[in-house]
Amino acid sequence: MRLIYCSFILLVSAISPNAHAASNGDLYKHCKKFADKSFQMENLTDVMCVTYFRAIADSGFSICDVWGKIAGDVEKGVKRTTMNIVKRSEGVGKVTNVEPAIQIYVNKMAKKPESWEYRADYQVLSSLQQLSPCE
Repeated sequence: MRLIYCSFILLVSAISPNAHAASNGDLYKHCKKFADKSFQMENLTDVMCVTYFRAIADSGFSICDVWGKIAGDVEKGVKRTTMNIVKRSEGVGKVTNVEPAIQIYVNKMAKKPESWEYRADYQVLSSLQQLSPCE
């Protein structure tokens, strides 16, 4: 029961509106400068870029880990299938270095300026999952 409660808290915190304040356009501009400097951290916008990616990576890994454990304890069927879908769609494997995911994101956003007005969390998650999917 405690594991279910913890996973609920993680899920709520992962989708809370305050966690998604940056737009793709704003995050792209900050992270592009950081990537262009060969990921040399020099100012607060560099810190913001890394922190945004690190927060989503850590949250995604927690979702992957917790939901994987819960799904493993549930008998096969609809509940287990649903849990595995959540794990794969919201989860991220272990990411020790976010710089490759930042580069993936910057490259993607450079080609998609029509996405700059939208929240950055989904595209960041997608970049992290491309680097390290939840298995």
